[in-house]
Amino acid sequence: MPPELKIINGRYQCHSKIGEGGMGVVYRATDRLTGETVALKQVHLSDKLQISDSLAPNATEDDLRLALAHEFQILAGLRHPHIISVLDYGFDGAKRPYFTMTYLPNAQTILEAAQDTSFERKIELIQQLLQALAYLHRRNVLHRDLKPDNVLVCQ
Repeated sequence: MPPELKIINGRYQCHSKIGEGGMGVVYRATDRLTGETVALKQVHLSDKLQISDSLAPNATEDDLRLALAHEFQILAGLRHPHIISVLDYGFDGAKRPYFTMTYLPNAQTILEAAQDTSFERKIELIQQLLQALAYLHRRNVLHRDLKPDNVLVCQ
């Protein structure tokens, strides 16, 4: 189904795919309730189930959904200037997990942002990343997929 025809839970109208990775697909979407543009990530449940099999071999899809809902709840409670805010989360009609985040239209990866900049700016970007990671770790949250493509910078 083309993204522009996809409506999640009657609330989010997907417009275009803005990214895809091992954990899911990210769409630019409109929150039909607020009119706000958001980034909506649909999580690949099958990939998460494979991960959970190695941690809890008898986990069911329902167990995984419950664990994801708890994880989304924690993410939605995070507030830091260098962490994208999770706005909403849930499961669509097919019980696929999703969450929405603040949409950052002009974001670049940290490597793109650091290219052709001063040494001082590069240090500043790394400091901001470390501040965000320290904030997460103080709350016992691990990112589990930290890589340059997942570190976005807004100018």
